[in-house]
Amino acid sequence: MRKELKKKGLIKIVKQRITEEMIYIEEYAGAIITSKNIEYSSLLDNPNVATELKDYTGLGLWDKYILPHSNEFPFEECTAETIRNYFEKLDLLPINNYTAVVIEMGIFQSFKMISSRGVK
Repeated sequence: MRKELKKKGLIKIVKQRITEEMIYIEEYAGAIITSKNIEYSSLLDNPNVATELKDYTGLGLWDKYILPHSNEFPFEECTAETIRNYFEKLDLLPINNYTAVVIEMGIFQSFKMISSRGVK
């Protein structure tokens, strides 16, 4: 996703629109890109898709690092390894495929997790 946003010149536009309170609904890669840096998610990606990607800067909307697909097939091993590698370095927020994260606009540190089993 970072590759496509950069190629189309949309990174600054998307970030500006979000800070202007545009509703941003995304999943998976779109959730990862909200972090300051997306390199932590490299184990989830096919390295052959974005071989020229050298800049891992994300949108930097908040200090958390969403890790989608946690404990979900076929990502069990790579999400577990990501957690082991980055647990002490980043404020990881592992979520499964049934969980959404709602970030209150303008207060990017205020969020709640919603799952099919209720609100946490």
